[in-house]
Amino acid sequence: MLLLLASAPLVAQLPQQPPTAIEALTTFKAYTSREKVTGLVELHGTGGAPTPASWSLVTFDPRSPTSYKSYTIRGTHVDDRGPNKDYGPTQQPAGYFALAKVNVDCAGAFRIADREAGKAMVGFDLMDYTLRCREFSDDPVWTLTLRSKAGIVAGTIAISATGGKVLRTIWHRRGPDGRPQTDDSALPAEFRPAPLPVLPDPFPVRPVEPGALPEPVPLEPDGPLPPPPPLPPLGAPPPIPKISPD
Repeated sequence: MLLLLASAPLVAQLPQQPPTAIEALTTFKAYTSREKVTGLVELHGTGGAPTPASWSLVTFDPRSPTSYKSYTIRGTHVDDRGPNKDYGPTQQPAGYFALAKVNVDCAGAFRIADREAGKAMVGFDLMDYTLRCREFSDDPVWTLTLRSKAGIVAGTIAISATGGKVLRTIWHRRGPDGRPQTDDSALPAEFRPAPLPVLPDPFPVRPVEPGALPEPVPLEPDGPLPPPPPLPPLGAPPPIPKISPD
């Protein structure tokens, strides 16, 4: 009991982790007391390393003057920011998606983007997240922007939030002449820059030639082992050791 009481203040001092995208949408579901969370337009977060500190949400709401509303979700707190002015009668979103179709959380999207950036030899410090509907469908898609702390964009990657498939990658590098170069996976192969050279392995595995290694030393002596001494019959007293006088 003393150990539990002593450790309680230490646990309370641990920093609270920011909510993931699915946790934020689940918090919004509890805030609105809705059985299903549908009509989602956009979920956005900046400065993720890997999770943003807060999320901005845009949803369809027929009660709003613009038919869209904005919310900010930070931890377990939801802030109603009122009508959204980015969308309206003259600007429609690409589509609407539901929480039930978001199977890949921001943490999973981060791992996929980090893997693809490593393969492309692209470094980054922070990541901005945007979850929107794929055009002409109700499939949610992650658009991740990889950037440095100074705000320089290193690349953009689109990932299906339903199955985790990488849909498109755009990397920004310096060409051989020092000029900016963009590598877009959506371009045909003839328009894309030459692939990066494969660096040689600094520690290559070399095949061992026959006879290069010494023969293994046998662990057992040659010839058959002597039989073990017979065991005493059951119930017999243990043998008395012979002690020779010094």
